Amino acid sequence: MRNRPLVAGLVAISRWSKVGTIAVLVVLLTSGVIGHQYVKPFVRWLGAAVGHDELVLRALGWAWLGVPLVVIALLVSLRVRVAPRLRLFLAFTALALAASSAMLVGSRRGQSQQKVFGDVYPDAQPLGYGWGAAGLSIFAMFVVAALTYIIAGKLAGTPLPHPTHQRIGRAVVAMCVVVLLAGLWLALTGPLPN
Repeated sequence: MRNRPLVAGLVAISRWSKVGTIAVLVVLLTSGVIGHQYVKPFVRWLGAAVGHDELVLRALGWAWLGVPLVVIALLVSLRVRVAPRLRLFLAFTALALAASSAMLVGSRRGQSQQKVFGDVYPDAQPLGYGWGAAGLSIFAMFVVAALTYIIAGKLAGTPLPHPTHQRIGRAVVAMCVVVLLAGLWLALTGPLPN
């Protein structure tokens, strides 16, 4: 593993991950506070880049929040197989990317999306819908996993044996994949609100 340049580069970069918490907070605050100034030109550019295709905009909205959070979920579930520094670096990078999506919803106090986005609202609506579906599916995925482990722990009454814990883990991963795919399906085919 040491002779792979990409892994070596990521591990070298991960030494800077000690400031990851501060970087995520800066991205979140910047996106939430002044992101409204940049979101309209960004949505205009993104809409023009994909030819104003609603399906592609929905998928990009889902990917903007969904993919980083899926990476974080994978890092949590694969924690023993990924080097700690690399895991920390990837988690903070994914969290900063997900936090940057706060500019879609932050700092608008009572204004409707039509008023905020104006002429780019037809592109912003599917992008925001995909973003919301990603957030909902990721939240549902964590709820399913937490409830499964809580119920299994309560039924067992004692710490679960390792083989049982592994079987429950596989079942949780399968349920989370189903919830994630349902969220992606909702993002791509669900009716847009009027």
